[in-house]
Amino acid sequence: EALAGDNDIQGSILKYNEYAHPDLFRDGSRSAESVARLLLAREYARRPKRENSTESLGLVRVGYRGLDEVSRLPQYWSQTLAAHGLSTERTPLTLDDWKDFLKVSLDFLVRENTFLRLTDTQQRWMGSRFAPKTLLAPDSLDEGGTRVKHWPLASTRRRSRLARLLSLGTDLDLGDAASVDKMDTWLRAAWSALCDKAILTERGGWAMDLSSLIFSLPTVGHVCPITHRILDTTFLGLTPYLPRTIVGPLPRCQPIDLPELGALRASGGEVDAVREIRARLRTNERVQALRAEGLWPDLSDRVVEGGFYYRTAEHSAQQSQARLGDYEKMFKQGTVNVLNCSTTMEMGVDIGGISAVVMNNVP
Repeated sequence: EALAGDNDIQGSILKYNEYAHPDLFRDGSRSAESVARLLLAREYARRPKRENSTESLGLVRVGYRGLDEVSRLPQYWSQTLAAHGLSTERTPLTLDDWKDFLKVSLDFLVRENTFLRLTDTQQRWMGSRFAPKTLLAPDSLDEGGTRVKHWPLASTRRRSRLARLLSLGTDLDLGDAASVDKMDTWLRAAWSALCDKAILTERGGWAMDLSSLIFSLPTVGHVCPITHRILDTTFLGLTPYLPRTIVGPLPRCQPIDLPELGALRASGGEVDAVREIRARLRTNERVQALRAEGLWPDLSDRVVEGGFYYRTAEHSAQQSQARLGDYEKMFKQGTVNVLNCSTTMEMGVDIGGISAVVMNNVP
């Protein structure tokens, strides 16, 4: 709702999408909220491994509605010892550890593998290369297929990421039948917990609705030793991107403090806002510490500063006369902000209100 109230989304972005993607509004819903949902879906439907996103940069934490309400521990959980984070001391697994495991399951199994409900129209708009898939219960007798997968168990021949995390975090041997049974108990309990809280729902196959996602600003993070990206949650400090062969110590994440983004906001008027934000970024100790570690790139600066929406068009002989006329009209009105054109247009047409003319000659 807050994004839908943004001037760029209400005006320029909505107007462009009505023109370029009329199928999104075929049902008569001319809504900035629809565009805001699409923008959120494109950013957060799938968690990237190495690509930059506000999530992998540590600027936004994605949570799941209902996950904090989990209160029951699975059998054997609290009797199992594990090392937490970088500590070598082994203590019993807790409720927080269980919630962390459930969240990692949603981040790096459900979202990363696109077990989501997305319409064909949404998927085309997002330009997604990954088709949505659905899940089967862990003990389902259905065979599954390319886009239908079973919830993982440790007893299956192919060891899933979740089974390996449990094994490495608790020192349970995947080659020992009793240990495998214990991990299968936990994986079945994870499936039940996510279904009971309606994070995973069954409508033609089990999957997650994007309405389950909730957002917050993180203050702590974990640096993944494999990707050098920031994770907001880990299970016992382990990276989910476990290498096939582990030599030496376990690949644990380094905890870090993140800057409070609210403290970086500008308090003055819009004219001086960017200048004020840049000054705060230069003096913020946490930002500078992250920048020195390569964890705060220029992209993070631009995200904090806030963006400006530009619409561009190509004015050339390859376009029809009718379309060129539309582009000229929209350029004069300011609906199109940047017009890429030949010198005939640049030098021969008088258009007032131009901020700059940039000429680029081929060497």
